[in-house]
Amino acid sequence: MEQALLESEERYRKITSVISDYSYSAVITGDGEFRPEWAAGAFAEITGYEFDEYLAAGGWENLLHPDARQQDLRDRETLSANRPVEGSILKIRRKDGEIRWVRNFAYPVWNSAENRLSGIYGGVQDITSEKLATEQLQALNDELEKRVTERTTKLENSIAELESFSYSISHDLRAPLRAVNGYAGMLLAEHKDDFAPDIVTKLNAIKENGQRMGQLVD
Repeated sequence: MEQALLESEERYRKITSVISDYSYSAVITGDGEFRPEWAAGAFAEITGYEFDEYLAAGGWENLLHPDARQQDLRDRETLSANRPVEGSILKIRRKDGEIRWVRNFAYPVWNSAENRLSGIYGGVQDITSEKLATEQLQALNDELEKRVTERTTKLENSIAELESFSYSISHDLRAPLRAVNGYAGMLLAEHKDDFAPDIVTKLNAIKENGQRMGQLVD
């Protein structure tokens, strides 16, 4: 049975060696240490390391970007509780220093006799292009929002200036209108009988038009 399991695992590694992403296996020691066993697929293309180099350089701890350590700890806690990690997003740093983003799927191998996590089988997808496209889209959205905010501010300022201008014009017009209406009214009240009919008509027209202009200003 053990030989059959080893042969099955070897077939699995050969199959996964042709996929665009990579799969991996790790054993968990009794003291909780994660020890990589193998990786198959596009491991070298994604990480920049051959598997032996990867182990010699410090393994996963060296590959993982510091920004992703908290997420990695949460993933380990999930696995240690015998639950799978379904698509955790992690940031890694390749051998050449290039930053990449990966999506990690990990499934626990549980030792029922010792009631603990004893291994992991998983797969890693390179989602760098997707992540960069998302970040670029977010940057464009942020720039658009910034421009909208700037233009909204300019529009609000223009409206405020227009309101101030309108207020000033209307305020400046009211004083002469009151004078025109007042003097026309005074002339009609005090000298109506002294004026010829056409003069009275013109004064009434001045007064009525002044009142209508006052309404337009309001």
